[in-house]
Amino acid sequence: MTFEATPSSATLLEAQAQASSDSALTTAAIAAAQREGDLQVQLRLLGSLPSKPDGLTAKRINLLSGHLRELSPSWFPVVPGPPERLSRRAEPVRVCHLMKVCRPYEDTGGAIRNFNTVASQLDAGLAPYVVTPIAYPRTDDVPDSMMTTLSGVRHYHLDVGGADPSRWRRDDALQLEVSLAASVVRGMGADVIHAASGYRGYDGALKGIALARHFDLPLVYEVRSLHEHTWAPAAEGTDEMPQTLLRRRREDQCMAIADHVVTIAEAMRDLLVRRGVSPDKVTVVPNAVDRHWFEESPRFEAEAAALRKRHGLRGTVLGYVSNLSGREGHAVLIEATGRLIAEGRDVSCLLVGDGPSRAALEAQVAAAGLAGRVVFTGNVPHDDVRAAYEAIDIFVVPRIADYASDYVTPMKPFEALALRRPLVMSDRPVANEIVGTEERGLLFRTGDASHLAHIVARLIDDGDTASRLGEAGRDWVRSARRWDRNAEAYRALYDVVIEGHGAR
Repeated sequence: MTFEATPSSATLLEAQAQASSDSALTTAAIAAAQREGDLQVQLRLLGSLPSKPDGLTAKRINLLSGHLRELSPSWFPVVPGPPERLSRRAEPVRVCHLMKVCRPYEDTGGAIRNFNTVASQLDAGLAPYVVTPIAYPRTDDVPDSMMTTLSGVRHYHLDVGGADPSRWRRDDALQLEVSLAASVVRGMGADVIHAASGYRGYDGALKGIALARHFDLPLVYEVRSLHEHTWAPAAEGTDEMPQTLLRRRREDQCMAIADHVVTIAEAMRDLLVRRGVSPDKVTVVPNAVDRHWFEESPRFEAEAAALRKRHGLRGTVLGYVSNLSGREGHAVLIEATGRLIAEGRDVSCLLVGDGPSRAALEAQVAAAGLAGRVVFTGNVPHDDVRAAYEAIDIFVVPRIADYASDYVTPMKPFEALALRRPLVMSDRPVANEIVGTEERGLLFRTGDASHLAHIVARLIDDGDTASRLGEAGRDWVRSARRWDRNAEAYRALYDVVIEGHGAR
């Protein structure tokens, strides 16, 4: 494996600063290195500065050193002490899940997937338990060192006595977390370690590798998304910056070490194979829905009607349930709504969720004169969100180009399909495996509000097509996108990796 980066402006500034001994130039070079993710240049330049009485420079050097060590392919956290072998038993298979978030502390897609994964595994006869990251969740009502039980599954929250690990060196934090997690594994036993993507992606795998090596267990690494570019705001060129390349190398190394890799979409599987993962070593276990989404009740219709009335929704309701962030493309949906209204269509738009883009989106609505026609609900707990889905006539996923948009299937379209909502999605790579060839939904050109308006108008005018898509979507989700089916896929995979590990 080779790693090369083209010279950055920080590198060039560093050379000039060293040649001139100009402190202002050194400061500028450090700032450039931070923007460009050049950790080595930052470390060298900080080391060339005179020590400060407040010790801040030394602290920055220490943190950078830990960051680089975590990214080094030769470093791994280790469980202290000699290797251990846990007692084996035939049934049930004990699964130690390393997960970064969980309910009820979060209602994100990741937390919902985590909850349903372990709950369905328990129902399928497996014995899962969860270890969350050090100091998670950091809330007033959850003390450190607490074990919670959710749907019969134990969740272990690691104790650090109130300290703030975000201020530690990354390698030190990982090392302590591995040591604490090992105590849980000793007490609970395990037949397989299942690590999902961490905050930086690979950090979840590094913990799994340490535990798997120490206890001689197989490791399943679940790659939910690719996080190597997330250290900086999305911008052209970020993918080729030094820190992104270091993270990518580390991610690829972790996938190579794992006994098996799981991911959540065919598009992501294809990408991982292109990055070097053997095709027979990666399995897709998709996002899914729970069986309760197929329940029928007049109550749901009544709640949806009340929601429409409360928010003044009229005509055909377009809608999306999602975090309000740039990559989700809400601005395109708002513009398309305005175009449809300008054409004389009686439509409204319901946006469910909250996030960093809300203020800008509300400003867009006001500037377009769409107040009252585009409604923001704010956050709605996942257990209460069904009424919003029921109030939506056409579910739109307007995501723009992004790693997640291209390779990660969002969970919300499956929930909409389960409720017979016709689906319209931007034509990102991952969308094809959800809508099929106009089997369960329609695609529009990414970022093209005019084309989106055209596609929506087609569904408004052709009720038969809208109904056909809704029924086909429900049938597909019921047969192919259920958590209980995922649990059976995991069970089969665990049997294979456990047998393969034992044969070594």
